[in-house]
Amino acid sequence: MPRSYAGIMDVMMSTFSGGKDEYGKDVVPPNCLSFDRVMENKHIASESHMLTLPIMLLGRVIQHLAGSDLRNLALVNSDCRQLARSQQFKSILLDYSFNSSLLLEKVCNEAKARVHAPAPGTYLGSCIRRLTVATHPGWVERRHDLTFSGLQGLDREIAKERLGSATKAFFDVYLSSIEAALSSRSMPHLELLDWEDMVVLPKSLFMAMICSAIQHLKLFRVKVDEEYEVQVPNDLPYRHWPLKSLHLELAWTLSSAGNGGSIRPLSTSILYLCAPTLETLKWIAGISSSRDFYSFALFGDELCFPCLRRLTLKGIGFSDSSILRILLGPTTKVRELEMDVESGGITSEFFAKRGNIETLETLSCESFESLDFLHANCQLSKLMISRPLSPSSLDTKIIPLLSKCFHNLSSLSLIWEGLSITENALEQISTLRGLRQLHLSTGEQFGWRHNWFVDHDAIRSNLSNLKDLRNLALSRDTYRTNFDVEDYYDGRSLEPRDDSERGIWHGIMFQTNSDFADPETDDERENASFDRRRKAVFAKIHSMRMLTEVNKYARALPSLSWIYIGKLPFAIKTDTEGRQAANLIYKQDEQDEHWTALQQMFGLPNSAD
Repeated sequence: MPRSYAGIMDVMMSTFSGGKDEYGKDVVPPNCLSFDRVMENKHIASESHMLTLPIMLLGRVIQHLAGSDLRNLALVNSDCRQLARSQQFKSILLDYSFNSSLLLEKVCNEAKARVHAPAPGTYLGSCIRRLTVATHPGWVERRHDLTFSGLQGLDREIAKERLGSATKAFFDVYLSSIEAALSSRSMPHLELLDWEDMVVLPKSLFMAMICSAIQHLKLFRVKVDEEYEVQVPNDLPYRHWPLKSLHLELAWTLSSAGNGGSIRPLSTSILYLCAPTLETLKWIAGISSSRDFYSFALFGDELCFPCLRRLTLKGIGFSDSSILRILLGPTTKVRELEMDVESGGITSEFFAKRGNIETLETLSCESFESLDFLHANCQLSKLMISRPLSPSSLDTKIIPLLSKCFHNLSSLSLIWEGLSITENALEQISTLRGLRQLHLSTGEQFGWRHNWFVDHDAIRSNLSNLKDLRNLALSRDTYRTNFDVEDYYDGRSLEPRDDSERGIWHGIMFQTNSDFADPETDDERENASFDRRRKAVFAKIHSMRMLTEVNKYARALPSLSWIYIGKLPFAIKTDTEGRQAANLIYKQDEQDEHWTALQQMFGLPNSAD
């Protein structure tokens, strides 16, 4: 397939995400902009009594109006329309739908109107605070009649024609419209740009981002197919790119692997431009044909990150320690750090000698080759070790060190190699009396296999000293079945233990077929009905069994308010008389892995979301 078609085929593919991981992924929308800002100093001509409310109060009122009420409000007059827009268009998703194209056309036309308008006007673009670019493969299929299976059955020339037409429409028209909207500053209050499309972006689009008003930028697996640097255009009033947060995850496109190109010039130039103002940096190595190795040695003392407080480094290769010295040198004010330490590499050597970082409060790392850095930073309040470590490392080195020196520790996440957690380890953890949240796991950490046969009684008895513990997560745990313990969640086959569970089993298995059947053939309907019943029985009985365990945890740990066991999250509330009640936070047909939620809770949460 010609290289020019690779881009459109990239957006036709859905991202593989592994197991279900929805809980904790909801992005909190931003507040709408205040009415005076979206009006951009335009005189308010409306005599509506609502518009005479104080600006702050008006903003609170508008956020509680239903969609239908906002649409009706927009019909009153131009001022009320702009007020409604401030809520309707505060956060925009560009998914390549027809509405996305219409909105882009509207914003681009407003840019032209701003140039020629003799007096201030009201613009939709003034209301946008967050922009997410995430093409849905379904819209590519609908707009261009393109699917992978469909292409295989087409004549070669027809397939080429459709791919060519879709490529031109997406890259030459759609992406060019996004570029024009960004570079024209027709969205003057745009704060966050979240780019999720894993396609090749030209230099001109990066330059458009620099020209925009964004303060927070996420580049998720964005591809590059040529080497270049970016710089601030001469006509802008600033010489640096005033970003506050940056998620930088670039990759050299695999379709250009033969060119031997590098993303290093682009990545380095972006970091150089935003260094003076950057508060949060998440720098992740993208999937590429070859690994880049970075150095800031040429910048000397010219480059520094004086505002940096939150830093994530994952998979980045270093040719020397210059970048680490600049980011985490003696003058650093970093409070939250997430990193992976390559065994025997430059990163490992740097951290072994780095010593104390006085401002550091949160540390998330994959492992420790040396405990020197951990030992030097006993002021930590939050520690997450994201890879499984051997019992000899955790039980005899790390946990004793934490117990002896880490008196401020309030959050801890640990994963063991093997299939169990010893009572000795649990007993040592119980000495960390200041813990407010704790995550424990062992066994297989990915895929369908769950082989940690958890001993809840041992955990409860050993952790009962943690009187201030509020959040407890036990992940990758499994339970006894008639089959392999590893197949507990995948097989979803439970035998009732008592009359209550037998009642549930009979009640679900003997419901009418219409409650569970699919409208297919008789045989398919019967099979689908049985499978759905079996899953429903499992979900109900499993949640009841977990609730029983949760209630026992609530009695053992009086401050507990949230717990995750059996792939289910529970909230525990205490009434005015001191009685505790546990409830499943949400019901689901398929257990959620909670990977994102656990990362947010025990590691570094997303800052710009």
